[in-house]
Amino acid sequence: KETWDRYYAPRNALNLGISGDRTEHVLWRLDHGNIEGISPKLAIVMIGQNNGGINTGEEIAEGVTAIVQKLRAKLPSTKILLLAVFQRREHPTPERAVLDKASVIASKLADGKMIFYMDINHFYMKPDGTISRDLMYDFEHPTPLGHRVWAETIESKVAELMGDKPVAPIVSTAKPIRVLIWDEEQPQQKQAYGNIFLGETIARHLASKSGLSVKTANLAAPEQGLDEATLDATDVVVWWGHIRNNAVTDAYAERVVARVKEGKLGLIALHSAHWSKPFVRLMQERAKSDALTQVPPAERATAKWEYSNEITAYKAPKYGDPFTPSLSHDGDVWKLALPICCFPAYRPDGAPSHVTTLLPEHAIAAGLPAKWDVAQTEMYDEPFHVPPPDAVIFEERWDKGEHFRSGCIWQVGKGRVFYFRPGHETYPVYKQTEPLRVVENAVRWLDHSAK
Repeated sequence: KETWDRYYAPRNALNLGISGDRTEHVLWRLDHGNIEGISPKLAIVMIGQNNGGINTGEEIAEGVTAIVQKLRAKLPSTKILLLAVFQRREHPTPERAVLDKASVIASKLADGKMIFYMDINHFYMKPDGTISRDLMYDFEHPTPLGHRVWAETIESKVAELMGDKPVAPIVSTAKPIRVLIWDEEQPQQKQAYGNIFLGETIARHLASKSGLSVKTANLAAPEQGLDEATLDATDVVVWWGHIRNNAVTDAYAERVVARVKEGKLGLIALHSAHWSKPFVRLMQERAKSDALTQVPPAERATAKWEYSNEITAYKAPKYGDPFTPSLSHDGDVWKLALPICCFPAYRPDGAPSHVTTLLPEHAIAAGLPAKWDVAQTEMYDEPFHVPPPDAVIFEERWDKGEHFRSGCIWQVGKGRVFYFRPGHETYPVYKQTEPLRVVENAVRWLDHSAK
């Protein structure tokens, strides 16, 4: 009730959902007077969960499509915010796959004019794929906190479609997210960032935002700023490294890696941090995990492995080189070429990149336009030698034809990693609103995912 009274009652909202609803029930009510005599600005639709276990994904999507079409026909001036079908069951199940399929099909209804789509399921998931009981008490129905997360997550889009001012989030008593900005601190950065380092620029921005507590660290700090006490008091590390990536002590980098794998820490790797020791090690760990799934279950415990590229080589691939990671099988030995975490070409000429937001419904993309430019940046070109990401949120393209997967996430062990490509130490990329918004969103998403 607190969430309803804060977000929806002041807007004269009408709740037409009924416990146990399936798509066919909603369709019947739409045909029998449920929306007669009203003309709302916005209809929020989330239906199909109770069809799980009964219908196929295609059948559920067909029902959702019929509902959306019915609303468009009966309420032609009403915009529709279609939400992905909420998942249920504590652990991943075949039923979840059915609901996912229904959502993917239904998402194609969005036209960006009258029909809009969001998938907020990841806010209810832990890194291991289980649903949080704190947010869904029976792994199906939201708790009061779950309803609040739902409302707060869609509020910016709701306000945009309603044409009104977003409702401020409920003030939380939760502890702030503890962020560590680790920056190699190249002197050239000061030329682009007004006599301060790039990491300080990001830190000042994040420190100005509610719910974030920010510290900075660098190579010159005791234990390179990666001492046990500091990392134990950190939720998310934002890492900028470049020509001195190899100067980071292996043991200190391993502290970051271990905490990410344990789900105690989230890592954001920016630009040249594709070759930072924590990022490379975590990508190699992910590649090993992915490779193991290709081994028959009965052989996994006794499988023999040979790894190449295990030591960070800092050697860029050429176009046409064998892609890494790659897996081969020779007799009873599995051979894994680990990812070298680089790409065949770069161009530091400051030409703008053109960014497309591929997953606008993802929390990291919140508040970002569908297309935007980075005014000055360095070019990287595919293929990027990393394991297949769990999601690619942004793509960059350049006028000369190059392109790059520029916002990628992976789960590694119990933790998560986000790589964001835009940057260069001589260009003021992180004075620009959009890249700063991405970093802030990623900090909040990584912390929420861990918790």
